[in-house]
Amino acid sequence: MIRLIVLFLILLSNVAWSQDTNIVVILHTNDTHGSINNYSKVKFISDSIRSCYKDVFFVSAGDIFSGNPYVDKYYAKGFPIVYLMNNVGYNVSELGNHEFDYGQQILDKRIKQAKFDFLCSNINTKNTVITQPKPYKIFTTNSGLNIFILGVLQIGKNGLPDTHPEKIKNIEFTKPEKEIKKYKQYANTNNCFILLSHLGVKWDERVAKHFTFINTIIGGHSHTKIKNGEWIKKTFITQTGSRLQNLGVLKLVFVDKKLISQTDSLINLNNYKNYDKSLATKIKSFEKNKEFFKVVGKTDITLTAPNELGYLMSLSQKQITNADFAFQNTGGIRLDSIKAGDITKLDIYNLDPFNNEIYIYNLSLKQIKSFIRYAYGIRNKNNLIPAGLKINYIIKNNKLKEINITDTFGNPLSKSKKYKVAINSYMAGSYKFKGKKNFVKSGKTTNQAIFIFLKNTKTITKETLNFKS
Repeated sequence: MIRLIVLFLILLSNVAWSQDTNIVVILHTNDTHGSINNYSKVKFISDSIRSCYKDVFFVSAGDIFSGNPYVDKYYAKGFPIVYLMNNVGYNVSELGNHEFDYGQQILDKRIKQAKFDFLCSNINTKNTVITQPKPYKIFTTNSGLNIFILGVLQIGKNGLPDTHPEKIKNIEFTKPEKEIKKYKQYANTNNCFILLSHLGVKWDERVAKHFTFINTIIGGHSHTKIKNGEWIKKTFITQTGSRLQNLGVLKLVFVDKKLISQTDSLINLNNYKNYDKSLATKIKSFEKNKEFFKVVGKTDITLTAPNELGYLMSLSQKQITNADFAFQNTGGIRLDSIKAGDITKLDIYNLDPFNNEIYIYNLSLKQIKSFIRYAYGIRNKNNLIPAGLKINYIIKNNKLKEINITDTFGNPLSKSKKYKVAINSYMAGSYKFKGKKNFVKSGKTTNQAIFIFLKNTKTITKETLNFKS
């Protein structure tokens, strides 16, 4: 009871009460990546808030899939998360880049099973099996207020969302800025304009400076935890972090149908005690796969991301393909750490939920540098954990000027030699580099490489990951 009182005090604080005051509560999450444990708590909180407020809506800013084996490897991939979102009462979810990870047919099945709308304004799926998402949704409150919500999806340097290129064939994407401009008129015909953005907080901040007609941005993609929201000029920006660790509670206050106040608070779900018992039982039923707890290896040391876990991944790919070098992109390392002790299948599936095929290239030093340079340019920082070589980045005035490469013992690579390089199919398809088109499919996946490495290694020690292999 005390927790509920505190929760409602958060919602009721700073309200300018009058006869014509209306409060709209928008619950929001982003980048849950299949995390399901806390949904019983979300259900308890959302039901409690709905019992006290007439106008409550629930939105997701995308990436509901990829990252939890109980969801990713369920016989109907992705279904558990859609079931739970239906149960707690989501109204809309923006398409995130990882919504495409299971393939187009599976995504369309999940869209049709959802009792909420998937939004995305900068996508055209007419040449695919995917049901075309709605660009926007208008929530109408009991008092006649109209809340306009526009969805936008992240687009990378290559003009595509950050997912495997094979999974988004024949889908057309446009720049989100172009779509936002088209809908400017809706700011004048609705009481509030909300952008449901899966583009990252830095992008959201730039948009807020440029498109001042946007009242609120509910964001995702960058996994940023914004504790109480932030103001950028006239726009209020929110984001909850990731993996359903927090539930966002956005409160909009209208006086005489004009938006006069916005506040956002995060409820820490890991510390929250109350939960819906019925939904908790259902969640446990999704987690009954005993195969996940099979021990596949051991480690004497705690392995942390990105270096140790990334090196475990790249080294295993190098060894399974007998390559000279291998690379693991840091974005594909989806676990913070594996503690010392037994390593289970669940650990590996959490570490590498994508399980991409490994491609083999024969690349010159110049071509390898081209690959590394593109990877660095994605976010202007190191994005690769290599096995078999060392990379030294020369930075001047915050710009990458030169790349020096040696083997792990410090010896320079030959300019005339071709090297056998293992690269996962995600990077092979989405990165731009010289020699990109000439490869051979190994027929082996990144998960297989790790499992075989662990079987052969028996126990990981400090010496196993000495970066000299």
